Amino acid sequence: MSKPTSATDPRPGRRRSWTRHVRRLVRSDDGVALIGFGFTLPLLVAISFGILEFTLLMFEFHRATEATRRGARLAAISAPVTDISALGAGASVTCTLTAGAVSCSNGAATSTAAFDNVLKHMQAIFPAVAGENLHITYSNSGIGDADTPGGILPMVTIDLVDLRHDFMVLQAIPGSISSITLPRFTTNYLAGGQGPSTS
Repeated sequence: MSKPTSATDPRPGRRRSWTRHVRRLVRSDDGVALIGFGFTLPLLVAISFGILEFTLLMFEFHRATEATRRGARLAAISAPVTDISALGAGASVTCTLTAGAVSCSNGAATSTAAFDNVLKHMQAIFPAVAGENLHITYSNSGIGDADTPGGILPMVTIDLVDLRHDFMVLQAIPGSISSITLPRFTTNYLAGGQGPSTS
């Protein structure tokens, strides 16, 4: 039995056609841009979310700074949280919220309302601030005297401590950090006199 010739056998033509398609596909650069975009898209998304996270972090820094400034100004013109009329040279007293109650390093607070008022005004700028994050310190500035009219002019220091920033995107990535502790924010302000009246 004789073998069919190439003229009557369709298979060689099909082989050549398939080979031509493969060669054309190998040489073709169609879709290269799409493949390149597929590789760069995750990087672009990561950079975009990184910029967003950095912007939110800087915004919290700004709010915390402004909150301490407002708190210091208000504490300087308000009644002190504790009795500081006899604050000695170089002495200081710090008040904060502990276990749900305002306490001071020299004993009990004499005006929890003053502490709450400062905290409320700071929260108006930065709602994340809690009583445990707020430290109000009164220190003897060396200006004035407790026994003279006008009395001591205390230096009021507002500290925000242990504030945390929760990341939006990083916490969704396994093995990455979900939050960081912000640094201490501090503002000082010279308060009004604490001493005998002029009458």
